[in-house]
Amino acid sequence: MKKLIIQILFIIPVLVFAQGNTDQIEPDSTRQQVEIITRDGNEFIGEIVSENEQEIVIKTLSGITLTIPKNTILKKLILKEKF
Repeated sequence: MKKLIIQILFIIPVLVFAQGNTDQIEPDSTRQQVEIITRDGNEFIGEIVSENEQEIVIKTLSGITLTIPKNTILKKLILKEKF
C-alpha cells in the first residue's frame, strides 16, 4: 500500500508537468541516450538534457522532460542505439 501511494505521488506531478509540451522532439545526435531504472521499478528511456550532483534531466522519446532525483536511481544504462 505504501509503495502504491509513493508511485501515485510520483506520477501525478509528472502528468501535470507533462501537459505543457506535447510536440514530438527529434533526437539530438550529440546527446546521450540512457535507460534509467528507479528504485520503485519505473523505467525511463531518453536523452540526457542535463545532470548535476542531485538530479538527471532527460527528454523522453515523446518529448516529455523528466527530472529524476539521483537518490531514486537504481541503475543508469548508456544505450548505444538511438531510438
